[in-house]
Amino acid sequence: WLRDLGAAWSDELSDGTEMTPPVQRTRRRAVLATVALATSLLALGALDALGEVRNRPLANASSGRIAEWADSLGLQSRPASSAPVPSKIKVFEPSLVDMDKAQSHHTCGKCMWARCRKGHGCGRFFEDTIATGYGRSYCMCGCCRRQCSLPRFCDAHVPYASRGVHTFVLTLEFDGAALVKPTQVAASADGLSLYIADELGNKIVQVHLSDGNVTTIAGTGSAGSTDGEGSLATFSRPQGVALVPGSDPLALVVADTGGNRIRKVTLVPPFDVSTLAGSGEFDQLDAVGTSAAFAGPTGLAASPEFVFVADTQNDAIRQVRLSDGSVTTVAGAWQEVPHDGALDGVGREARFMAPTGVALSQDEKLVYVADMGNQVIRRIDLLSGQVATIAGVGEAGFKDGGARGLFHLPKDLALLPDGHHLLVTDSKNNVLRLVDTESCDKDGANCHVATLAGLPTPGSVGGAELDGLGPRARLGEPLYLSVYAHSDDSVKFAITEGSRAIRLAELVFDDDVFGDDDDDDDDGDDDDDDDER
Repeated sequence: WLRDLGAAWSDELSDGTEMTPPVQRTRRRAVLATVALATSLLALGALDALGEVRNRPLANASSGRIAEWADSLGLQSRPASSAPVPSKIKVFEPSLVDMDKAQSHHTCGKCMWARCRKGHGCGRFFEDTIATGYGRSYCMCGCCRRQCSLPRFCDAHVPYASRGVHTFVLTLEFDGAALVKPTQVAASADGLSLYIADELGNKIVQVHLSDGNVTTIAGTGSAGSTDGEGSLATFSRPQGVALVPGSDPLALVVADTGGNRIRKVTLVPPFDVSTLAGSGEFDQLDAVGTSAAFAGPTGLAASPEFVFVADTQNDAIRQVRLSDGSVTTVAGAWQEVPHDGALDGVGREARFMAPTGVALSQDEKLVYVADMGNQVIRRIDLLSGQVATIAGVGEAGFKDGGARGLFHLPKDLALLPDGHHLLVTDSKNNVLRLVDTESCDKDGANCHVATLAGLPTPGSVGGAELDGLGPRARLGEPLYLSVYAHSDDSVKFAITEGSRAIRLAELVFDDDVFGDDDDDDDDGDDDDDDDER
């Protein structure tokens, strides 16, 4: 090749014949093209070798010299299968991250509690604004904000209810076998016992809060709808329970979900079980006693005279008179898919989708509904029959605030003793929410929503629940809740979870919990009303 290259630049052909200028120019152009091609191939080979240096551990002596050269250029050796990870971006994995270190990370200032989720790719942090660890703003660390190219540092008004509010969450330790799948819970008036429907255990149990002892008061464990003494009676996937205030002897009503019946249990031995209403047929029929029909009833709320039922599969709220078992439909009606959504209206004109939780106001004039399928909270005026949506916008998500409040399958709700704050188990967000029914717009809608405990992340870490204060706690799909004790400055309530745990939470008020808020609105929106709430 070298000999031909030299000949190309000479004036003679190999046989000594002198080349004409056109022939000479053509040969020289061909050689120049060949040289350029060879040089390009050599350069590509060098780059490929450099890539091998960057992506392969170097073990032998000659490779070691290349590695030194690569290091001098600022290159790092790493396994070929690894993707480059910016050194300042910290992915939050609860089981691996040192929380104290995460809080004091130099790139994040005072931000805390990172989380990453699919589709976002960056850690989000709660700003540690007060000593108890409650964040007022749901903010993005500066390093993560730059990585995600987000327009601002913090999303204002996505707060935890932090001013003067502290929510402590503990896990109840059972003495004996744990429940198979605890669902709705009802607390005794003295706050010493919880009555829980064990759905997959087909039984009703009493949990003593003093020692965690679990006692089965009704149900054999086999599925059925047999009435009789507690030890002989059977249930079919019961989900709802409610104590009847003022009953003598004290009685517990049960939503026997799989049996499509409403049952009653007297809470004195031998714990007699009887059917209050429902034929067992999967249907919607208003009638008296066992002539009526339900379709998968779940959540219950009771007054001395009536039981209000979330008739889930009928997309309706039903009322059962305790004296004779007569059943009437308060609001809603079954509809074929696609549903009309959270349609407000009077009585049967309104539309629900798989309601699961109900709560009765203290004056027994209002019923609040966790309209799970529609992702909203509803209110029914029992005098007029008017149904109104007070929180949520009909789509799944996680946002606090007024018009921006979002839920993801709100399962149950309970009214606080003040009469206007609702606790809500936001089951798929794994958090406990608070709805202020007195902080709504002029139409009574868009009530303010705040988060009390948990983070919208998987509830258990390594198979264990995490106890703690506010955002430090982890809830594993919270289902139902019941207030079991309260005072002037605190409320205690029990929560059942899809992870089979029973959590005990205490909401402590320091001072004026829901007073005016002078925080600035960092997002530039005109949200003065939200600030005041």
